[in-house]
Amino acid sequence: MSAFGSPEASNRFILDNMLDAVICISANGAITYTNQTALHLFGYNATDLHGQNIKCLMVDYHARQHDQYLQDYSSNLVKKVMGKNRVLQAKHANGELMPIELRVCDMSMADGTAYLGVIRDMRESLAKREHILRLENNDLLTGLPNRQLLMQQLTNTLDSLVLAKESYVLLMLDADDFSKINQAFGFEYGDEVLRHIAAKLAGYAEFNLVARASEDEFAVLMQTALSGNELRNFVLSVLRHLAQPVQISDASISCGFSAGLFTFSTSDFNPQVIIGRAEAALLHAKQQQRGSVVMYCEEIDSEQRTSALLDQALKAPDITSQLFLAYQAQVDCSGRPTGFEALMRWRYQDELIPPDVFIALAERNGAIYRMGSWLLEQACLFLRWSATIPALAQCSLSINISPKQFAHPGFVADVIQTLDNYQICPSRLHLELTELLLLENPAIVIEKMQDLRAYGISFSLDDFGTGYSSLAYLKNLPLSELKIDKSFIDEIETDASDKKIVATIILLAQGLGLSVVAEGVETAGQLAQLQLMGCSRFQGYFFAKPVPQQQLLAQLPQ
Repeated sequence: MSAFGSPEASNRFILDNMLDAVICISANGAITYTNQTALHLFGYNATDLHGQNIKCLMVDYHARQHDQYLQDYSSNLVKKVMGKNRVLQAKHANGELMPIELRVCDMSMADGTAYLGVIRDMRESLAKREHILRLENNDLLTGLPNRQLLMQQLTNTLDSLVLAKESYVLLMLDADDFSKINQAFGFEYGDEVLRHIAAKLAGYAEFNLVARASEDEFAVLMQTALSGNELRNFVLSVLRHLAQPVQISDASISCGFSAGLFTFSTSDFNPQVIIGRAEAALLHAKQQQRGSVVMYCEEIDSEQRTSALLDQALKAPDITSQLFLAYQAQVDCSGRPTGFEALMRWRYQDELIPPDVFIALAERNGAIYRMGSWLLEQACLFLRWSATIPALAQCSLSINISPKQFAHPGFVADVIQTLDNYQICPSRLHLELTELLLLENPAIVIEKMQDLRAYGISFSLDDFGTGYSSLAYLKNLPLSELKIDKSFIDEIETDASDKKIVATIILLAQGLGLSVVAEGVETAGQLAQLQLMGCSRFQGYFFAKPVPQQQLLAQLPQ
């Protein structure tokens, strides 16, 4: 200790180099000692501070109470603050308030009682804590509250509804095909689009909270007195605003949204249920039509529970044992069959599930690949069987090909291998494709079609006229046939527009050297109209309903 000269100098050196501030006051509150940390923390020098009452460092409330604290303690030993850690505000020399942590203890001195205060600056600690809270509760990309803060806000809102009668709506907004923006422009552009969307939503004064719920999904909490139609129209206007293009560097990018809504006015729910119902409505909106708005109702829950059960059932290892094919004849003007279409059916728990339901589910969950392979094998078995029946030996068989199945890298090889395994003449198999499939990667689609066409397989374009086929590349497709959709046939006897559309499709097909099949023919009048227009092949209930293979021979004309 000799290096410090004296024990007093040693103590002062230690105190002045502490991270915490130390202040001593007398029994009447006068400051008698401060270490250098205290002087730096409060912005004083020792000459100005020593001798002043400690109240000069306190906020007004504590300053007014301080003398009473000292009196209560010295007279009655009432320990209101003594020996306890407290977080409170203190006053800097410039008048600014700052958070500190304080611990006070008493000391017995030769001239009476004194008090020692140890003070810790909390500004950096609280700033770090606030930063951590921001990281926990806010989305780093957009700066919006995240899902966790949304849950907290919903909890607070529900608590307020215990006493107040208010109506709230939770909107879940999801970008339509946002991944295509990332694919086309890159993730940097996609991130910038999300920032613009966040800024647009944050600009609505009507919204109580805007949060980023997931990658391309936003949540909006809003107090509202709007009726159902008014609310729907308001949300549609928001979607139109979001869909307006934004300029990012050299690119003008637009992003459409779909919305699901759930309204609530009581505290009978919890945040998970509210979010779940709004997201159920959103899923329904995206399944119906992109860019639409759906308000939650209990029927949506029922549909989605059923959909979830069917989704799981389609993944079962024995799913193909639950499938069967129904065959519908395609006939010429005399009513004799020229071919058949194989229609996949699924019987689940003694109930026939509509094809448009289970095919869409199978495409989403990947079961379509196994089901498609099974369909191709069943088609080969049918063609091998029909080749032994003179009336059917020259008939073709059409099967529908899923876009996902067709897009599989091994599709061409699998088809050829299966036909070779069953020794089927390729010319008897027709693959029906949709216009939607032709729009996705047309160059790759055409290449696969040409490979299969070279092998001998022919192609039909199904439901022609209902999609978005471009005539510019339609002429380059290796097609053999166009199938006119049933929606144009239904009112062909009375609707002039349908007549013109059908007549145009037939002329187009003739010009491209393609045959035509009219689907959904159900009356003699429809047949007569189609024959007048030059159509010579038909499919529909007027001739034959789809039936299992074992009932097919009974339908043949005698």
